[in-house]
Amino acid sequence: MLVQFLSGYAVLHPRIFSGLIGKATAFKLHGAIQPATAAAVVLHGLPVLRRALRRRGVGGLVVDGLLILMGAGLVAFVVYLAVRG
Repeated sequence: MLVQFLSGYAVLHPRIFSGLIGKATAFKLHGAIQPATAAAVVLHGLPVLRRALRRRGVGGLVVDGLLILMGAGLVAFVVYLAVRG
């Protein structure tokens, strides 16, 4: 996650991070680490969110379905970005 954030900031703010990493390298690194970050969110973050909602009494098939759709949408978006290059 740290690499994801640092490479993203290096792409957006190249003057600040130019001594650490160039903008082109940061863009390539950001694109390479993006699928792993999305997988971490889908496989870890959404189940944690589901359990937290259940503890607060929010849940059921509708919430589970929405979380599944969010995960599927995130995976589809990352695949789309990877295909586009």
